[in-house]
Parts: sequence; structure tokens; C-alpha cells
Amino acid sequence: MVSEFKAAGLSSTRVRIAILSAIRASRTPLSAEAVGEELTRSGCTIGRASLFRNLDLFRSAGLIERIETGNRGNQYLAKCSGNHHHHHILCEKCRSIEPVDICLSTAMLKTIEQSTDYRVTGHSLMLYGLCRKCRKRKQSRRTD
Repeated sequence: MVSEFKAAGLSSTRVRIAILSAIRASRTPLSAEAVGEELTRSGCTIGRASLFRNLDLFRSAGLIERIETGNRGNQYLAKCSGNHHHHHILCEKCRSIEPVDICLSTAMLKTIEQSTDYRVTGHSLMLYGLCRKCRKRKQSRRTD
């Protein structure tokens, strides 16, 4: 992890290592508040402003991704290594987030480039819908 910080031009402090470790240890995206709670549990204290500043630094350095979830706030997850990446689907009701391991095809990206006259250098896809739990709740209300 120290070499990743060095490659990104960041110093590897105990707090930064703890933040990145907490995000990488989670199987689901974490809010800044959840990251702060993980740090507290591990005996590491950090101010709110410092936490957000470090999350922004990590995002700029390509170490983490930020998922904007509307009124639930932003959530953070570890960036995938190598060329592999995934996209996400967000439940519009409970705001849960799941990774989606499908991607835009090379042909689709070429079509986008041709129709916009842009050179696509990267992409992120967010899908929206209702998760199974929320669909079941909605159906059970209709039968009541």
C-alpha cells in the first residue's frame, strides 16, 4: 500500500493507510460516515474535514471510486486493479448499491465516439431500479 501512495504522490500516513484499508476491506461501498466509524473502531481518530479531504485525494489519485447516490450521499469503494472495472446499480427506494459486471462493448464505445466526435478515455455507468427486497415490499402493500 505504501508503494501505491508513493506512486500517487501521496505520503503514507497511519491515517491514510487506515482509510484505504477500511474501504478495501468492505464488500460494499461505504459512506464517509461509515469509513469514519470503521476508523474509530480501529482506534484511529480523524476529523470530518480531514476524512473528506483524504477521500478526495484518493479519488483524484485513482485509488478509490466515488458513487453519487443522491439524497443518501456519496459512497466510496476501492478502485479495481488493472483494466477490469465494474459498474453499479442503485435501488431507487432503499439506495442499496450492487456491482454490475457487464460493460459497454468496444463497438458501442466506437459508436459514441463517432456520434459525439469525442475520444472516449474512460467511462462509468450507473443503473437505477428497484431491488428484489423493495419490489417484494411494494407487491405486499398492493395485496394488503
